[in-house]
Formats: sequence, structure tokens, C-alpha cells
Amino acid sequence: WINRPGSNYSGLFASVREARLQQLALTGPLTQVVGNGYAGLLSGYASAGSVISGVYATGSVQVADGYAGGIVGDLYNSTVQYGLSEASVAGGNYIGGLVGRARSWKDVSQLNQVLVMGLVTSDGSYRGGIAGWLSGVNINATYWATDATGQDAIGYLSGTVNTDNSGHLLAELQCPT
Repeated sequence: WINRPGSNYSGLFASVREARLQQLALTGPLTQVVGNGYAGLLSGYASAGSVISGVYATGSVQVADGYAGGIVGDLYNSTVQYGLSEASVAGGNYIGGLVGRARSWKDVSQLNQVLVMGLVTSDGSYRGGIAGWLSGVNINATYWATDATGQDAIGYLSGTVNTDNSGHLLAELQCPT
């Protein structure tokens, strides 16, 4: 439980740079982050070629201001891949099920093979099933459950490359039993 309502950069790690974070599960009744802005269950901010791979997150992220995601609040020149977020995310601007905002210089940020199934709510601008804002990001095989997230759109796109990404009903994304 991280309860820093007046602070920015909240998560298991406040900020990561050139990090390799792999095979992590962030689950349980105390998996909650409350902050002012730049918050995610794993990290508030990830930059400089950080690679976040194989992360599973449940719980909740809530910010008063903006830049909140189920895994990372703000992603810059970095990658999130092979992940699953069931975290609920709530706040003002730039709110997404996976990342609040993802951007890059020269198209180096990537979202690859990720699934989002947590509720996303925002009382501000720029929200989406995957991210609130995506700029210059390469996105591949990334999906969100439209009924579970409450979002019909991936997020605001600006100069972003999309390949095989879409929102579906949760029942369509689950394997038949």
C-alpha cells in the first residue's frame, strides 16, 4: 500500500531509468497506489530504454491530477511487453489501463503483447483502455477488454504505429474452457 496523495512519482519504484524489470507479480489486497500524479503499480515514471517484461498487476492506482497507469504512470523511450494489467486506474488527465502516457523520441517506445482488463475512469482529458496518450510509440498485439475497462478507444494517438491492436469484450479475449 503506497499512500502519498500529495506526491508525484508513486509506485513500487518512484522512477526507473535504464532498468530491466522482469517476471513480477503485483497482486494482493494491499496492492494500491494513491498519489497526486505520475503513478503506477510498478513505477511512476520509466525512461531511457527501460524494459518492463512479464509483469502481472492487480489492485488499484488513484491520482488527484494525472499520468496514471496500471503498470507505469509515464513511459518515455522505453518498452512494456508480455504483460497483463487487471488494475483499476482513476484520476484526471492522461489515464490508461497500462500506462498513463507513452511517448518517445524517434519511435523507440514500444508496447508489445499486452492485455488490459482493469476499469479505467477519468474526470479529465485523455484516457483509454491502453493509455491516455500515445505519441511516437510502436504498438503490437496489444488488447484491452472494452467492457472491463469501460473504454472503447486505445487512447489518444499521435504519430503512433499500430499493428493488430484492438478492444474486445472480455469474453472474446478469454480462452474457451
